[in-house]
Amino acid sequence: MKLIMWDMITADEWMKLAVAKDSTIPLKKENISQYNKIFSLHKISKDEFFNSYTFYKTHPNQMKILLDSLTAFSIRKRDTLTYHIGK
Repeated sequence: MKLIMWDMITADEWMKLAVAKDSTIPLKKENISQYNKIFSLHKISKDEFFNSYTFYKTHPNQMKILLDSLTAFSIRKRDTLTYHIGK
């Protein structure tokens, strides 16, 4: 779930940047397209994702663990990128 959510958050941020450059891009339609690609990449259906997401929303302790894991993953990614740029 962590990697799926990471990809979805990343896609959202890329889309925001793209729309800022070109306001003719239909954000909602493009986000749906990107999400479908992510679901396919991770071999999960939209329904499976939302069932899992609903579970996390109704179990705050589990959601906290997931979000903490996403935060740690993000920090590791940032640190790796910073290390490679600094070389």
